[in-house]
Amino acid sequence: MKTISLLPFFLALSAAVPVHESTQKRDPGWEAPFKAVTMRVMKKDPSREEYLQAYESRFWVGGEPSTSCPDNKCSEINETVLNGGKMDSLSVGVEGGQRIYLDADGALRYTSPSDPVMPPGSHTANLNYAYDWVFVPNQPGTWWWACPNPELRKGYYQLFGPFNNITVPGIQDPSKSCYRADVAGFEYTGPLPATYVYN
Repeated sequence: MKTISLLPFFLALSAAVPVHESTQKRDPGWEAPFKAVTMRVMKKDPSREEYLQAYESRFWVGGEPSTSCPDNKCSEINETVLNGGKMDSLSVGVEGGQRIYLDADGALRYTSPSDPVMPPGSHTANLNYAYDWVFVPNQPGTWWWACPNPELRKGYYQLFGPFNNITVPGIQDPSKSCYRADVAGFEYTGPLPATYVYN
């Protein structure tokens, strides 16, 4: 894998906007310059990197992705791979593909081949890529919320957009229960599509 070696930057801070206003048109120059991308959450305390993984329609910090590869037609991998450019879908071989979106609660999610329609209140994520960082356009910075959601997956943190109105079971104030996560994008150079389907 390789990545562009440039210093990260942060957008000027301002009040976060509601989820439904987060997906306006982005600058086409802010697309990933790779055919395929993996994402990693950069943690400062302790200092380490963890892959952002697709698991049961949501994105989580660390662990393994949930994939299926019927009839040995492809290899199962331990990374979650997005198509490059607009980064609006997963790199899969299943017919119809899998789109990436933000749901009404602010969570970053992906569609299922059996149900390709996004839930009510959801919007295509339209992720931006700049100076190695992956972020939601028209937001106060390049960061995301990483929040515990033990009702869905105990011991892992789920990724949410940087909004002030995200909804996570059992969490009243994200600034106290979650942490701000910086997400970096790296070129994926393995076989494409990366897997058959993410579960």
